[in-house]
Amino acid sequence: VLHFIANPEALALKEVEDATLLAVTAERDSLAAQVARLQASLAAAGASSDPSRTSASPESGQGAAGVREDARQVAVLEAEKVVLQRQVAEVEKRELRLKEVFKERIQVRRIGSSGVVSQIHG
Repeated sequence: VLHFIANPEALALKEVEDATLLAVTAERDSLAAQVARLQASLAAAGASSDPSRTSASPESGQGAAGVREDARQVAVLEAEKVVLQRQVAEVEKRELRLKEVFKERIQVRRIGSSGVVSQIHG
């Protein structure tokens, strides 16, 4: 029986696990950036829809229709924010699960390889 110190199959599996983890982390970071941009847009839209901060007076010509449009935009942005926050939470949960599975696999391999080594030397 031949045992490799650096098992090519284990190395390939580790590379796949690392690539998956990197992809999930990148996706999480991307979604977090989208949430941050959406929150900034929401804050800007919220500021512009505040009647005390805008010139949405009857003299300005914007009137109630403009205020309703701003309120609609704020509602749309809030809905998008909720969706993105859910996506971020799902990706973070998936990342955590992958980390746990990878840890378990590594422990199993270490236990298995230590048993093989002790059998060879024993």
